[in-house]
Amino acid sequence: MGEQAAEKHNGPRYDETRLKHALREIRALTVLPPEKFGARLQSLFSEAGVVFVLVPAITGSHVSSVAR
Repeated sequence: MGEQAAEKHNGPRYDETRLKHALREIRALTVLPPEKFGARLQSLFSEAGVVFVLVPAITGSHVSSVAR
């Protein structure tokens, strides 16, 4: 589900340097509730060429996260 949603996004190429520069702010945001950090986190990842997608859990799957 998340991979299908991610394929719909177009953005800049992955920029490792930009992502590394954003890590301090990204880490600080993760202590906040998702409704408070979601938009800013999405923006930081997007600027670094990272597609960040949240999808609802699949009932009964017992999967809490997936990364590719």
